[in-house]
Amino acid sequence: MFDLKRLMCGFDESTFGPNVTVTNNILTNVGKSKTHRSQASMYFHSVQRLHIPGTTWNKSAPLTLYIINGGRITTIEDIRLTDSGKIKANIDDYSTSNVLYK
Repeated sequence: MFDLKRLMCGFDESTFGPNVTVTNNILTNVGKSKTHRSQASMYFHSVQRLHIPGTTWNKSAPLTLYIINGGRITTIEDIRLTDSGKIKANIDDYSTSNVLYK
């Protein structure tokens, strides 16, 4: 049996994940196919905690975030995007440090 009050307040199991870490990757020519629906090299939709450190994009589609309300924590740091566009997001509720666009 579900506790409706807990569900309405965001305490059910669906609000506790996922947690994603993507670290130390090199993406080259990723996500640019005309048949690729998201037009993103990486697309994250409603991730609770997202950490992307030390990743390099080369001639790839941009990193795309779809963030919904609820205190999500998204941190992007020490990344380089060369001919890959800027980070795309529906809202600016994420933090970045040491992001280099070329």
